[in-house]
This record gives sequence, C-alpha cells and structure tokens, in this order.
Amino acid sequence: MKIYARLRSCSEFSKIAFGVFPPDMLKNNEFKKNLEGLLTIIPFGGDGGSSNHQPLNFNKTLLNAALATSQNSQNEHGIGCHLGNESNISSFAMFTFDATWTLIQALYKTSLDGKSSPSPWFLSSSYCFNSSLENATKYHEYLKATQFLGISGPIEFAKNVSNDRVGGAYYALENLQYKNKEQLRFVQVMKWHDEIKVENENWQSIIQQQIIWPNGSKEIPKDYPQIQGETLRIHVIESPPYVMIWNKSSMSEKPSDAKMLDTQDENVKIYGYVADLIDHLEEKMYFKAKIVVAPLNTTYDGMVKSVSLNESWDIAILDIAITSNRLGIVDFSLPIFEDTMRIIIRESSSFNVSFFSYLNPFSLYVWLSIVGVILLSGLLVYIFEREENEQEEEEKQKKFRAMIFGMYRALRRIVGIGDDVKFRSTSSQMISVALVALSCILMAIYTADLASFLTMRRTNPPISGIDGIKNGRLPFHRVGIVKNTSIIDYYIQNVSDVYYRLENPQDIYLALIENRIDAALFEGEALQYVIDRNYCGRLSLVGVGFAKSWFGIAMKKDWEYKADFDMNILSVREEGLIEKKWFLKRSCNSDVGNMWEYDGIPMSSMSGLFLTFLT
Repeated sequence: MKIYARLRSCSEFSKIAFGVFPPDMLKNNEFKKNLEGLLTIIPFGGDGGSSNHQPLNFNKTLLNAALATSQNSQNEHGIGCHLGNESNISSFAMFTFDATWTLIQALYKTSLDGKSSPSPWFLSSSYCFNSSLENATKYHEYLKATQFLGISGPIEFAKNVSNDRVGGAYYALENLQYKNKEQLRFVQVMKWHDEIKVENENWQSIIQQQIIWPNGSKEIPKDYPQIQGETLRIHVIESPPYVMIWNKSSMSEKPSDAKMLDTQDENVKIYGYVADLIDHLEEKMYFKAKIVVAPLNTTYDGMVKSVSLNESWDIAILDIAITSNRLGIVDFSLPIFEDTMRIIIRESSSFNVSFFSYLNPFSLYVWLSIVGVILLSGLLVYIFEREENEQEEEEKQKKFRAMIFGMYRALRRIVGIGDDVKFRSTSSQMISVALVALSCILMAIYTADLASFLTMRRTNPPISGIDGIKNGRLPFHRVGIVKNTSIIDYYIQNVSDVYYRLENPQDIYLALIENRIDAALFEGEALQYVIDRNYCGRLSLVGVGFAKSWFGIAMKKDWEYKADFDMNILSVREEGLIEKKWFLKRSCNSDVGNMWEYDGIPMSSMSGLFLTFLT
C-alpha cells in the first residue's frame, strides 16, 4: 500500500522538514534582522533525542524506507519532495510519518479480522461530517493496541481514556540564528524531558550551543520593548525647580553644581530635577534626548494635548499632575514625584507701630459713649457738690477747675480706682455707685476682647491654611491661581469660581510682590524652592499641605515604551539621589515668621500703649 501526500510546493515542505528559511524567501534584509533570535519549541520522540531532532531509540530501517519511498515517488510520479537524509529531517516529518503508519497498520489489521467486514468501508452521508467507518469500534481497538518502533521512537498509547502516547514527553528549544550572513537556521539549544530532572530542572542545555537574542545579542532581553538607540523628542517648560533655563546670551552666571543639558536651541541649556531625571534615564535606557523648551505661555493642558496628537514631541516631562481628564487623552508613566498644594503669601518685613491697637477691643461708638458718660457724670457731680466745693476751696478754685475735678472723680470711678474724697450729697453717691458698676462690666468686656484680639494678632498672617480662604478671610479675587493647571479644578470644586488668573508659575511671585494678590495656591516644593533662593523674608508659606498630586511623564496612548520607562523611573526613584539634591536642602525657613513674635504678643500690637503712657 502506498500513500502519497500532495503538497502545494516542495519549498513549503522543506521549511517544515528542515527548519530552514531559504535565502530566496527572505530578500528583505530588515525582515531577516527582525527574525533573528526567534525561539520555538519542537517536539521529538524516543528517549530524549539528539541535537538533530532524532530520537536515541528509533527504527532506522523504517526511516530509510520512508526516505527511499519519498525519493522514488518524486522520480516516478513527479510529486512529493525529497526529504534529504536522516541527519536533517524535521521532527514534525517523523511524527507525521509515524501517525500515518499507525493508521495504516490499524486499517490493515481491521481488514484481516474475520469477524468484521472484509475491508473497512465508510457509511456515506450527504453531510460529510456525518460519514463514519462501518467497523469503527474494531478499528479503534486495533489503533489503541498498536505497538511498534517508529522513526520518532517507540509507539504505544495509554490504556486510559486519554489515549495519549506513552513513553514520556520530549521537546527541544530551537533558536533562529544566522548560519552565515545570508541564511537563517534553527539551532537546537536546549531539550526537555518530563521524567528526567537535573538539579530540579527539566530543561537541559546543549553543550556548545548558546541562545542568540534579537540584534545578535547574547544577553537576555527584557519582556517589553526597549527604546535603546532611539531619538526621543522631549517637551519641557521652565518651572523651577523642575526645569530651569540658562541662556548663553544672558549675563547670568552658569550654575556650577547642576547638570546642564543641551536643547534644540544651541544657546539654551536646562537644569533642575527634570534635567537630572532625563540624564539618569539616558544612562539607563540608552536613548538620545532631543529637548525642546516651549514658550512660557504654553499651558500644561496644551502640552498634554500636543503629546496626544503626537505633533512635535514624543513625551512631556514636567510637574504635570496625573488627572482623570488628562488620562482620557494620554497615558502617564509611574509618578516621577509627589507633592501637595501649599499657600504662599507676603511676609511683612517692616516693624509697624500701631498707636491705638490697644483700643481695638471696643468700637469707636463704644469709646465715644464711655467718654460721654465720663463728661456727663463729672458735670453732675460738679452740680451736686458745687456749694460744698466752693466753701472748702474758699475762692481758691474757679468754677471751671471745680467741674474738671468732678470729671476726674468720675473717671476714677470708671476705671475702678475709687476716690479719697467723700461725696456729701446723696445724688453724687448714687452716681458713684453706678459708675463703679459700669466700670466692672466694661473692664470685664474689655479684658476678654483684648485677649481675643491679641491672640488673633499672634496668628499673623490673616490666614493659617486653606480653610481661611474658604471662610472668606481673604477676598477671592485676591487669590492667585495659574491658568490651565489641575489646581484650578480643585479651587473651583472646593473654594470658589472667583480667583485672580495668573499666566504662569513665575507670575505668582511677581504678583505677590506687586500687591496684585494676597495669596496664591501652587505646588509646595516648587514654592519652597523659589522662596528659599529668591524671596526669603519677603514671601512665606502658611498652613500644611493639602490635595496631594502625583506627577508623571505624559506620553501618547498605548505607547510601546511605557513599560521601559516605568521600570527605569522606579529604579531612579528608589535611589533617591535626585530628590535629595533638589528638595531636601533648605537655607530659609519660610513656614513661619520670627520665632520671638510667635512666642508672645507682638510688639507691634502693644507699642502704642507704651507710647501713649510716655506721652
């Protein structure tokens, strides 16, 4: 019995039989380059197999017969393909031959069985899948009982319901390597046996065979695309301390302790947290950075939108907060930094003397009423005590001085000192008692209000955090917010939709110095850095941080190098060197004012009282 397999072309079969890509199939050199390093797992039979896919225990006679049949069929009928010799035949061809030979033997035994039909016949059906073998049960029994030594090794099947081939599973790991500069060939580099383990490993390396990875590398690659060797367009905006600019044409001194990176403009260099981050990532990831500094009027939302459209750059690196709206159009890397919002205000640097600050517990109308009571009481005392006073004074005092003396007595009663002069008239004594009662009430109220007022003055500035702004301690139109930032969303949702619009982060400090605003909200570490170096003693931070934000690298959706960036950003941040350099060094404590002022009642509140006494 002869069985022939019709193939569309001999070259297709040779790809299976020999595991080789002929040069004429790979005319595109770039395509061939991408194929190098490809791995595939090839099954083989027998007791382990050798490096040329052949099992150690196989039927060499049957293999030679199969090769001869292949050769003869090609010569006689012009069909089929010459399989070559036993040293380079594919394991798939071996399994195919043994499977076919197993079917032939089962059919042959079924046809010789006297209890069944003289030959295996098919019961036809109009629907091909309903056709069946007439004596299928007997055929399956012979098939399951088949045992012989094939060209892929011993052939035998399990007696359980699985019907799997027994004798163990054997596989080879093959690697597509260049045999020469033109031809790619699969090379067996490892083999696997499910029953034999060496040092608890089923995989065994083949001596003198090494895996070649893509691009001819002998190092194990990572399981994600890498940006190595690529030129990366990076977009930044000036925003200290993340990105700071030094221009060759300016007269400013070049920072000596900072790493300077070149930009697309040969006269402009950048330094800061982002510059150091880019430098570290370049060293780890082996890409070339092409940095573009955008104009100051470029907004953060504008940067994100440009990245999503892939207009002029691949990524944007800055203190760009990761928000749900932005995640709708771009992807972000793992956070490059975390920060909270802080409030920045002006810090008074001059000593302001208030002559009448100690009078603030009572309003002007209350003080006028007290003065009126004193004047009226003095006048009444003068009237009631006029005769006696005139007799005692014996013309030594004039009427005006007598009236003043009466007011003096009333004032002594008001302040609770008492009087060494006894009133003779009943009316004067009643006025004295009423003044004593009034003085007790006024002194209690004044003392309580003065303590409250001085306590409030000790908490200078007028706000101590975001709650002060929410409660209206500052006019909303005097609170500055940088346009098109995530801070606007927080402010509108939690405070008010009224604010002073700032064009960029640098405008915060100028607006405060010029008294255009009373406070501003921005990232705490950025504010601290600028105050520490440029505005110490003039600007300060109040309250604690709130509304934590995470900053990430903005990149287009489903960017292939995202995983590469995430892994290396995590590595850089674990080192902690960049954060320590730019955020942990401080020379100006901008969170509080003068220590002595906050430890007691400020002199500016009490100076007027002392000056009044001296006067």
